[in-house]
Amino acid sequence: MKFYLRNTLLEKHDMKRKFELLAIVLIVICFVACKKEKQPAEGIGSKTTTDGAISGVNAQWPQNSNIKIAFLNGTQEQQDYVKEAVKVWQDQINVSLVFQNSLGGSDVRISFDSSTGSGWSYVGYKDNKGIKDTLKATMALFKTLGSKEKNGEPVGTYHLATVRHEFGHMLGLIHEQLRADSDVKWNDQLNIGGRPIDSTSFAQYIKSPYDKKSIMHYSVSAKYTKDSIAIPGYLYDLKGELSQTDKDFISSIYPR
Repeated sequence: MKFYLRNTLLEKHDMKRKFELLAIVLIVICFVACKKEKQPAEGIGSKTTTDGAISGVNAQWPQNSNIKIAFLNGTQEQQDYVKEAVKVWQDQINVSLVFQNSLGGSDVRISFDSSTGSGWSYVGYKDNKGIKDTLKATMALFKTLGSKEKNGEPVGTYHLATVRHEFGHMLGLIHEQLRADSDVKWNDQLNIGGRPIDSTSFAQYIKSPYDKKSIMHYSVSAKYTKDSIAIPGYLYDLKGELSQTDKDFISSIYPR
């Protein structure tokens, strides 16, 4: 980068002053660039600009619509595993999860990604539809998802729960443990699991009663809470199954 200054200005300043001016310019440029860059959203395992259990304006898909889903990669076994795992959501809702072979016109694109240890997903209608690039993933699942255990038995709870959890995000749900009315008393200094939603913002969203057994509730270690109380989360209580509250709530959002 070149900086052009008038000769008269150079004549009035010594070398030290020139370096000070240059430093100020560079700081301003860096600040502007950082402000323009889209920052990642708060929260583990999700990419979202939406807070709350579900936002009727931003997150809810149109009633009785088709959500067109495509895979960016993965084996046939992995893709079949995902399709089977999400049937439990499909049984509760009036929108159709339509898996297609082509990327054209897709609303949701799934990648099996070695850079993630679990998964992430954009949340709901607005965030997913905002991604116009049909080669860009809107959901990622860990690379070995769907693989067999060493003894040849089907994969366990973690695989099943991960898929269902990320599809919950896709349908418009956020992390249950971050609700303003949750039982979690977060240690503010640690800020583990994302930033809890404040009560004022949370009042604007459609929500079910708080549910510790929700597929959207991560486990919380006692060391991350002020009262040293742990909450098991979806991997331990229902072994990757949707809770009854999950089913009732998503059915109320997308009534069959």
